[in-house]
Amino acid sequence: MSTATISVASDEALASHMLAQNPNPILRLSSTAEVLYANLAAKKVLQQLAAIEGDCPMQYLLDLVSHSIVKSTQEIALAGHHYLLTIVSELQSHSFYFTDITERYKAEQRQAAERDFFETVLYHLPTGVATFDVKHRFQYLNPSAIRNDEIREWIVGKNNFEYCTHFNHPRALAVLRQEMFERAVQEETEVRWEETFQSSSGPRHWLRLYTPIFHPNGTLRLVVGSSADITEQYLAEQTVQQAQYETKATVQVRESFLTNTSHKIRTPMVGVPNIANCQALR
Repeated sequence: MSTATISVASDEALASHMLAQNPNPILRLSSTAEVLYANLAAKKVLQQLAAIEGDCPMQYLLDLVSHSIVKSTQEIALAGHHYLLTIVSELQSHSFYFTDITERYKAEQRQAAERDFFETVLYHLPTGVATFDVKHRFQYLNPSAIRNDEIREWIVGKNNFEYCTHFNHPRALAVLRQEMFERAVQEETEVRWEETFQSSSGPRHWLRLYTPIFHPNGTLRLVVGSSADITEQYLAEQTVQQAQYETKATVQVRESFLTNTSHKIRTPMVGVPNIANCQALR
């Protein structure tokens, strides 16, 4: 036997050994559903298929071949496991390469459940909440931030300049918000400011906040914006301030009167109590 023949045989033995030891199922079927090759992991999959599909477990796999014309890689679920299945078709046979993605699938499901939970909470918050990417573009808004569903969908991916232009708001509003965004990021702290909008019921006053969120390496991840209608609080503070102003004005008038009262008028007034005392002694 030549050296070349020995080398080829050695390579084939090594490849066969690697296929057999591969923890992922590898299966080769003929076009008539005959098993041409199955490693140990694939045999377990076939046993699971037999328990589910009955006497024709291979037919289930051959039925997947038609989908591979469009998409050669697909996800499938078998007996509680999730696989990324790649099908390589030849003229008279089909090779099936399974990659177990069960743990990844479970992690994705947990993340999806957590995301759904937090989105539900944010959706029903009475406080307006919005998130922005590093370029100050809207990523998410809850209904308290913008009630109209179409506008809320339209604004995602846009910035405040586009928002103000579209709805004819003053450009100065977008400039202010950009300044607050940059300040929050540069100072790495929450910033807050107030805005006033005209409405059919009169001016409405809003408290705005930007809170930057950073990655562990210090780079900006996103900025959370929140808002609250403080019109009632603003009006209450205005009422208190007006009352304080009026009280102060009244005191000033009284003190001015007493200061400007002539000595001739004040002296008899001071003596009135003394005269009353004398009358009482009689």
